[in-house]
This record gives sequence, structure tokens and C-alpha cells, in this order.
Amino acid sequence: DYSKRFMPPNHVWKKLLARWKGNLMSKEFVAFEPENSEINYRRNPVAGVNEVGELLQACKERLPKLNHPVLIIYADRDQVVNPQSGQEIYDHLGTRNKTLVTIASEKHNVLYGPGTSKIYHAISAFIRECIN
Repeated sequence: DYSKRFMPPNHVWKKLLARWKGNLMSKEFVAFEPENSEINYRRNPVAGVNEVGELLQACKERLPKLNHPVLIIYADRDQVVNPQSGQEIYDHLGTRNKTLVTIASEKHNVLYGPGTSKIYHAISAFIRECIN
């Protein structure tokens, strides 16, 4: 269970953050330096961290039931999420029509910068395959 292993209950999470960053018990947001400041938030809600864990767990439980085409693109050295998660998602998908594309990058948002032509080519090929 992802959310229980990595995302403690909200009140526990706030206590942990309070120890690491000072007194955050009264704060609802944590300052964050985004990878892409044009599209990412500079402040993240404390409660949101736990909620993302719950969402990820719910999604993981539904992966075997997916029967639509799926394209997964991930960075092999992602600094935000475990790079192995791309393969784990791929392995748990119920559909046989699935494609896994690995990009050599440390960035989480691989749609900008080096390697984008490989990404756009993979997306185009995937869409062409789905509509044919």
C-alpha cells in the first residue's frame, strides 16, 4: 500500500514537516522550488502530499483493469519520482496495447529540453498506431 508506506496520515506529515522546516503546524503550504517555474507552483499544500499518495494508490489498484492503449514516458534518472515506477506501471497494466518510452534525463518534466524530439516522435507513433 503506497500511501501507508510513503505517505503518513496528514497530522503525522505535518509533525514531520514541523521538525524539518520549523513550525509548520500552523502553515497550510510549504515553499517549493519548482523545476519549471512557468507551470509549477512555488507553494504546495501540506495536505496535498498525503492526498497524492492516496490518489496514486487508487490508480495503482485500477491499472490491471485498464484495457485502453497506454503510452508511458519517463526519465531514467527522474529526481521527483522513482524512475522504476514507469516500468512498474507498465508491468501492472491490464492492456496488451502499451508502450514504454525511457528518456535519458534527470528532469521530471521531459517535455522541454534535450530529448523532446524522441518524445514527440513516440507520441505521434502511438497515436498513429491507435487510430489505424
